Amino acid sequence: MAHFYDREREEKELGIIFEDEPNLVHFVYGPANSGKTSLLVRALNSLPQDMVPFYINLRGRDVSTTGEFLNCLFKIDKKSLIDSVKEYIRDITGEGADAFARLTGIPIPRRIFDPIFKEKDKGDDAFAYLEEFFHGLVESAQRPVFVLDELQMIKKIANAAGRPLLNKLFNFMVRMTKETHLCHCMAVTSDSLFVEEISGNARLEGRSRCFLVDDLEKERALMVYDEFGFKNNELVWNHIGGKIGDMVRLKVELRLGLSEENGLKRMLKDTTSRLEDILEEAKEGFLQIEHRGRNITLAVEKIEEALALFVPESSVVKGKISSTYRNFLIKQNLLFLDPVRGVVCPQSQLVRLAIKELTKMPG
Repeated sequence: MAHFYDREREEKELGIIFEDEPNLVHFVYGPANSGKTSLLVRALNSLPQDMVPFYINLRGRDVSTTGEFLNCLFKIDKKSLIDSVKEYIRDITGEGADAFARLTGIPIPRRIFDPIFKEKDKGDDAFAYLEEFFHGLVESAQRPVFVLDELQMIKKIANAAGRPLLNKLFNFMVRMTKETHLCHCMAVTSDSLFVEEISGNARLEGRSRCFLVDDLEKERALMVYDEFGFKNNELVWNHIGGKIGDMVRLKVELRLGLSEENGLKRMLKDTTSRLEDILEEAKEGFLQIEHRGRNITLAVEKIEEALALFVPESSVVKGKISSTYRNFLIKQNLLFLDPVRGVVCPQSQLVRLAIKELTKMPG
């Protein structure tokens, strides 16, 4: 179901960001299925004609090496025989805006890409090309916008010299925004632990800003409910709240012939079963994680103790849960960490209801 749901406030804020001179790296984050990608794609499609977006989605891509990342990043122009970046810029900008609209990556002639790919330190040469390319666009009266979706997919990649590619990417983004003001740079992620890691990066301090795309608050959620034709708004709100992904899921259940009540029960049962499986594995001693260089067997009692915090409260200060158990539950997509506010909450209202049911506690 390809549709966009009420994000007027966030759209307006993004519009203001794009109107200004590039000055900060923006990290767009939020709970799973909150509509981050839809918001960014809509904003990019609404850019003025002199702005050229380059949107790279790493979701579902096999990105385990620097070379694979470059293949995702670039769109190789196999027809061009040009080996000069400036000449190539003049060539493609002469084709007009339609030439950029067709692109699914950053264009690069084969004669330039091949030497970069063969170099030992591919990352340095790749970012040098990007800077020259964006500079050429600005000289041609085009304003580039560089967006990487699901950025956390590359966080474990290290280049041939052993230094993390991610740090080089951050350095590049800071140079494009804070230092040269050549290009807007945005990174999108649903990995809240990754956002926490980013926020602690000294290179990004004072040079980046986090942009939260949260689930909808009740007033805006009810407007979407009406669009979907939901009847029992309170029942729906109590089960799925403002989670856009769950609204779409419930709509599918209704189209399959279930009532709202039965559709919500089915969704809750799926979530509860997933949580039960995790608790059962812990109870049997099968849940092990690596923490600070050693394997730790997670105790089911401590998992239940952490989850029980969300029966009376919708969110808690992150320090109330030990980092070992907090990070495990976040990686299991049960909890969401907002590192900017320093709080943790269930990934969805369905997760919170499942917690209430399994902890057998009132509230």
